[in-house]
Amino acid sequence: MHLFRGQKRWNKELANLCGHEGPLRHGHVWPAWAYKNYAAEVDQGGRFVHLAKGKLDNHPERYYWFCPRCENEILGGWDKCGSRLCSAIDKAPSAPVAYDERLLKFSVSISWRTAKAWLERKGRKSFPELRAACRQWKSYLLGNKHRVEPYSQHTPGRALLATHVYCS
Repeated sequence: MHLFRGQKRWNKELANLCGHEGPLRHGHVWPAWAYKNYAAEVDQGGRFVHLAKGKLDNHPERYYWFCPRCENEILGGWDKCGSRLCSAIDKAPSAPVAYDERLLKFSVSISWRTAKAWLERKGRKSFPELRAACRQWKSYLLGNKHRVEPYSQHTPGRALLATHVYCS
């Protein structure tokens, strides 16, 4: 089911980000590295709470949402940025870590994908504010808007950022 204007509701051939017609990838809601490193219970065989099923599972939530270009190049580029940042923080938690505008794109893309998954499970009429946020976030991710407000992404306070992260 697609949740954005201009797309046919059950047409699985329209990519949810770019809107182009074509084959869609069966991609994760969150990047595979995020499931593996932060969501999974590695000591229990890699299980995590599967939100759609409401139980422990070892299969990350996946949907046919994105074309290969969106999955690999657009979202994949932001996911790699997020992975590098998290890896650097894991290696040296108190050391400064450089980041750029891709961190916001990564954060927004995770929020957008998570909200989309929730809306797919709950139905498009539930929580209209979330649908509005999804529209804003999608427009930002596509470069049509330069800001995410009023649906902002929050980062740690300035004092924490000053000790842990610097802009490159």
